[in-house]
Amino acid sequence: MATVPGERRGFHHGDLASALVAAASDLIAVRGGADFSLREVAESVGVSHTAAYRHFAAKADLLAEIAARGFARLDAAVTAAIVRRGDGVDAPASLRATGLAYLDFAELNPGAYRVMFLAELCDSSRHPALVAAASRALLTLVGVVAAGQAAGDLRADPSAEIIAAAIWAAVHGHALLLLDGQIRDGAVGPAAAPPADRSFLIDAIVLGIAARRG
Repeated sequence: MATVPGERRGFHHGDLASALVAAASDLIAVRGGADFSLREVAESVGVSHTAAYRHFAAKADLLAEIAARGFARLDAAVTAAIVRRGDGVDAPASLRATGLAYLDFAELNPGAYRVMFLAELCDSSRHPALVAAASRALLTLVGVVAAGQAAGDLRADPSAEIIAAAIWAAVHGHALLLLDGQIRDGAVGPAAAPPADRSFLIDAIVLGIAARRG
């Protein structure tokens, strides 16, 4: 089985849940989807399906755990990329840095990234930890936008929540097109795919929400 950088972890006694998460993420990255059984994931790390069921009662629960951990790592990467200045957050610089960090995360963790946005996992009553993790990640972006609005660097209207959702939608679309080989960054990727420039995308987003001066 192929290994995806940044996702695969070896199985260690006492950490079977993490080993199952890593193995399932590998399968998703290689196959481009979650077309496998929990039994297959268990076999890939050398344990019985019974042992796997002790941690995850169903495949959906395993996928939800992959997604929740993915959002937590994404939020950490985005938070680390936020640019500070003497009086707070440099919103324009932060949006550029966090947008690029987001795309880097998607490329380095394609299996987890695809699972993070599966519609069937968005049930807050069944997977509350996942919904909470996703909300925290979005709130980090909302905070950067709100700081930019307060500083007068970003347009005051619409709300920080609406602007953040628009940014996420644009960058998410770019990420999926990259992962699916529908676009390529410069010389990277299949020659048949049209070229794209992630830096240009981020700059266009920031320019579009910048405060109008004078």
